[in-house]
Amino acid sequence: MGKHCQGQAEIHLDGLGPTIRSEHHGNIEYRRLSVEHGGKLTDELSAGLPERRLTPRECALIQTFPPDYPFVSFKEDSKRFKVSQSGAYKVIGNAVPPMLAYNIARRLQSLWPVIFKD
Repeated sequence: MGKHCQGQAEIHLDGLGPTIRSEHHGNIEYRRLSVEHGGKLTDELSAGLPERRLTPRECALIQTFPPDYPFVSFKEDSKRFKVSQSGAYKVIGNAVPPMLAYNIARRLQSLWPVIFKD
């Protein structure tokens, strides 16, 4: 078994979601790793499901983006993407997760009158 870089690990559906990183210099999150790469989801592997990395959509959902948020879409009258999948991973990894931003904003809103008294 070869050495894996930080972040290159299987995602467990019943656990906490990983941090989605914007750069992918070996830091790739996998839905499922093969046995030779340290995969532990033996039921899925024995069912013949292949090793695969998370899709941009799965990464966006982990980061609390709405399911219909358009990271990757086609250009009009073209089969080319407006943002590549690689670009989408970068956008998602650099973004502040929406639910985190919402909760920070709500906390600031509740503290506003205390901080800025007349």
